[in-house]
Amino acid sequence: MNSLSLRINRSGFNKNKNNFVFEPVLIENIWNEQNKDMVSGLKQKFMKSTTTDEQLSVLKEIFETLKSEIDIETVHFLGLVFLQAQPKHPVKCFLSRQITKQTKLQQPFTGTLAKEIISITRHEHTEYKNYETTVLRISTCIENFPAGANAVKLVEMHLIDYFNGCLQYCVKSLRETPLSPTEKNEIHNLTHLALRLLLHIVQKTDSESEIIVTKFSTTRLFIKQLLFDDEVPMDTKSVCGILFLSLHCLENGPDSWLQVKKICIIFCWE
Repeated sequence: MNSLSLRINRSGFNKNKNNFVFEPVLIENIWNEQNKDMVSGLKQKFMKSTTTDEQLSVLKEIFETLKSEIDIETVHFLGLVFLQAQPKHPVKCFLSRQITKQTKLQQPFTGTLAKEIISITRHEHTEYKNYETTVLRISTCIENFPAGANAVKLVEMHLIDYFNGCLQYCVKSLRETPLSPTEKNEIHNLTHLALRLLLHIVQKTDSESEIIVTKFSTTRLFIKQLLFDDEVPMDTKSVCGILFLSLHCLENGPDSWLQVKKICIIFCWE
């Protein structure tokens, strides 16, 4: 599998004197006709910035303008920037803090971020890199960021299907494709992250349990395959077990875990 060749991705940052210097955030496809009205003034200044510090300075100006009036197109732009910025990037961290502090921005930001999540997960991927990039972007939405977590919650049904597609890709790759140790490790990491996000959805959902359980019927099959694969790391199998038990409780009630406990005790005694 050529797409799973060794990847050492340094595109997001450079190493300089033992410190990591993050490159400016690049916004994909922002110059197209559909978004031409968004790219003006401070937004254009942000995109033409050559350093992360310059981008942070522009973002401060943008948030100053939002204090007097909420501009939906500007909030949309901030949602794009948040998703495009790599994990731990100063721009992403700054956006997370500012949106969390400014309560009136949380709802519109959540809405626009949910739309962007739908946009990047609309099509099923066939390459590792596409899944890895997308799943990683979504995972940053739930890391101590209420507005991001709410955005994920708004599109949870859609994401269950997407993550199931990701798990299918991972399981198929592990079973049917000759992989180097590095490639296999990358697939295991992607599997683990997709499972964690599915677990997050199960634990936070307010949807009807029957609908969620039906959606997860395919997930159960992948969980079983991963649990009985000797090469799958134990921490990933632990997430599989927690997810499986969480689905059982969602389907049968919060106290149903006691049934599983009794079965485990009987099994151990035997």
